[in-house]
Amino acid sequence: MKIKTVLVFLSAIPFFLLGCSLFDPVSLNGIVTMDSEVNTDFTDPGITAPNGYTIITNGTVNTTRLGQYTLSYSVLNKDGETVKEMTRFVNVVDTTPPEISLPDTLIIYYGVPNDYIKQYCTIEDNYDEIDDLEISINIDEVTDGFTPGTYTIKITIEDLSGNSTEVDMNAELRFDIFEIIETLDYEENGITRLISDEGPKGEEIIWILFENGDSAAIQEDNKIHYFYRLNSNYSYASLSASWNYGEVDTATLIVSISRNSDSSSGSVHNFDMTIERETLELALDSYINCASISEEIATQLLNNNGLELIVRTKYFIENILHLIYK
Repeated sequence: MKIKTVLVFLSAIPFFLLGCSLFDPVSLNGIVTMDSEVNTDFTDPGITAPNGYTIITNGTVNTTRLGQYTLSYSVLNKDGETVKEMTRFVNVVDTTPPEISLPDTLIIYYGVPNDYIKQYCTIEDNYDEIDDLEISINIDEVTDGFTPGTYTIKITIEDLSGNSTEVDMNAELRFDIFEIIETLDYEENGITRLISDEGPKGEEIIWILFENGDSAAIQEDNKIHYFYRLNSNYSYASLSASWNYGEVDTATLIVSISRNSDSSSGSVHNFDMTIERETLELALDSYINCASISEEIATQLLNNNGLELIVRTKYFIENILHLIYK
């Protein structure tokens, strides 16, 4: 029995010796890949090593810029020999949403770009420039765009890292195309210039002239006129559409032709520009012929080019003024 006990004890010695040899006195504190919030202090968890060992760290973490940074560690023993090399990856990230302070009631002009509200709010972000933040407003979900009034809206601000803040608030929705025109980008929309004019009743009119020869006139009561200049053998020829905003289904179409200093013009009243058509077969409701141009020629010009007028008018409303067409 004594011999067996000694043998069992002796057979266990290699196991304990082997277990001791697996112990590693050098280890990485924390995890290999870790995140650090941008514009905050970063503390390197470092390396655990025996007393007398030297740890050399290479690499830095720039917490003011997003990205992945690498820290490399070389561990030297008491004799100056490298016994281990280790690596840590630090991701500088932005997980903080923007902050916004709003007035009690915000005035919003329908059709004006959402960035317009930045001048009425205090917006802050921990990393991105304010101009880079994306602002969305759910106006289209709470109103038809034709009815001014006070509505409860949701404003969402999102930074470039996808962090967002949502705020519910009351907003007074106003409709004024003049306010929209003031925000238009000339180059982006092919605008050559704006002209402020006065109508026959003293009302203000703003003319918008486009590079393609077209033009638009907006009256202060939000009546819209769009002019499509035609290529013809006459001194001047154009088609135009006129309507009160929100009433594009009762527009007036006008064909105008000039020969020297004389002009002829005809019109079609209560024309519904919201109906999809493949062709036009219109007859003029009225025609004033001062240039000795037959009504048949004027009607032909209208029917041959009227669909293009509708396309250009729709583009002007939806893509330049960013309003609802119908």
